[in-house]
Amino acid sequence: MGKSTGRPIVFGRMQFNEILKLLPTGLSRWSLVFIWCFYTWAHFDFAPWEERYKKVIDHDVIYYYSYLPAAFIEKDLALDFYKDNPEHYHKSRMYWPEILDDGSAVIKVSYGTALAYLPFFTAAHLYCQWNDNYAADGFSKPYHVAIALSGWFWMCVGFYFLRKLLIQHFTEWESSLTLLILALATHLFYTLLLESALSHPFSFSIGCLFLWSLDRFRRANNWQALALMALSGGWLLVIRPTNAIYLLLPFLYWPTQTSLADEWKWWLQQRWRLLLALLLFILPILPQLAYWKIATGHWVSYSYTDERFFFANPHLLEGLFSYRKGWLVYTPIMLLSVFGLIQMGRGTRAFRFWPWVIAAYIYVVYSWWCWWYGGGFGSRVMVDVYPILAIALAEGVSWFWRRKNIAFPIILLMAIGFFSWWNFRQTDQYWRWRIHYDSMTKEAYWFSVKHRHAKDIEPFEKLLKAPDYQAAFKGEDEYPFQCWPF
Repeated sequence: MGKSTGRPIVFGRMQFNEILKLLPTGLSRWSLVFIWCFYTWAHFDFAPWEERYKKVIDHDVIYYYSYLPAAFIEKDLALDFYKDNPEHYHKSRMYWPEILDDGSAVIKVSYGTALAYLPFFTAAHLYCQWNDNYAADGFSKPYHVAIALSGWFWMCVGFYFLRKLLIQHFTEWESSLTLLILALATHLFYTLLLESALSHPFSFSIGCLFLWSLDRFRRANNWQALALMALSGGWLLVIRPTNAIYLLLPFLYWPTQTSLADEWKWWLQQRWRLLLALLLFILPILPQLAYWKIATGHWVSYSYTDERFFFANPHLLEGLFSYRKGWLVYTPIMLLSVFGLIQMGRGTRAFRFWPWVIAAYIYVVYSWWCWWYGGGFGSRVMVDVYPILAIALAEGVSWFWRRKNIAFPIILLMAIGFFSWWNFRQTDQYWRWRIHYDSMTKEAYWFSVKHRHAKDIEPFEKLLKAPDYQAAFKGEDEYPFQCWPF
């Protein structure tokens, strides 16, 4: 054989070494790339916009989406066009506004999710105007495709900023495992496939951006990070009002071992920056106030009419452990994040006060009259705080990973593999109607576990028990719930 010339291998005009420099370095980056690729493949393979599924713009998405066709196609945010023929628009599942006592028609939800849809809606609208095969009415197939893709895109963005946050406080292995657990073993995966157009993917993504910018601001006193935190905080609020819980975090994030007095003094030193941040925080909220003024004549309007919270009768155990929609029943891997919350409270890290924020959030969301939040797989409202719970999850992963006994890391890896498989299985069962969206019981749950491939669905349906919506609406207890593991 001849001697090597020592010349680098060349692909076109790029040398092989230059190509290698384009590849990610670090385990957490490889995990992020894997999640992006897997989520992209899964989303496009499932293709929720295809005719064999229900429409993407349906159910609660109708509320979130209504702002865009009303503003840019009908050019009537007061929805006067709806009042002319309400039966047509309602039955066609295009607009479902709330009608107030004074006759005003107002979109029930705030506009923050529509803001995340906007670039994708714009692309679909321009395409429909150019392509005569589709009506540029806001509801033809390209719009459904665009809105579904918006959720996929923003979830990928969320994982990007979450990785940047985790790697500042945890090792490559700990960060990687945390990202993989969230992506594969929780109902974020279900959200990607069947609910990518709901508000939760956007709360997750903007929440990750908020936490990363908060961390960067506190560690580097970076003005740009503060501005980004303020804007994302305002955006979070108009995606879902319960996201207001994020606004507590800047004042409960102590990156150094300081006292309460020292923290208060530090914040006072930032008062001029905070004033500017307050203005930026209000900026995303102003369009919502303007919309309410246009639609109702008032700057602030409660568009949920008679729906309310019942703080004297929260359903905490049911929300966490019931077979109907219990968060930890259908996402059991997140017990590791509960363990992590305990570790956070005992530790000295910057996040040691955040367990109280999660506790407050759980109390609030499960005090809502419809604590199971309609249809869906598991407790979808918990997705909104997965950016915060990711820190707790990483704390739990860290505890197992750093044990001297090698059995602990092995148990952790086995648990991740098992619960990822279990999550994929249950997502498939939900899609195949072996897990009901709001009527699960203990008997129905274990029947679905034992008879995964049962062709006859009637025995399963006989075990279901529908919610008593009228009692819940009044804040009354429906009936005794069976909670796992009892």
